[in-house]
Amino acid sequence: MRTCVVVVTIAAIAACTNSYQPPDLSGSVACGTTTCGDGQLCIDSTRDGTEGSANEIETFSCATPPAGCELLECSYECPHEGVSDCCPPCISDFCGGIPGYDGMRNVSCVGF
Repeated sequence: MRTCVVVVTIAAIAACTNSYQPPDLSGSVACGTTTCGDGQLCIDSTRDGTEGSANEIETFSCATPPAGCELLECSYECPHEGVSDCCPPCISDFCGGIPGYDGMRNVSCVGF
């Protein structure tokens, strides 16, 4: 009986620990017309074109996330009330607009 209680207690503690595993940022990744290197994310920014134009302007760049940034998938929908999967500041700081992150190597920014 005592062994059974110990096993259940250990399993409960293990289930409550933080299981964050950062994505693999090794190697290069295509980013528009450029290539991002080891440890970098691809930042895809889209914003409205010049006044009177229906064409959006899309730019690509590479950025290295700061140490300690938990790279978890997050949503564009964060500014809306009731949505809990907001991007942390270490991701949103890459954008001049609303960020989204795929949890791998791509940050998408929608500006206005």
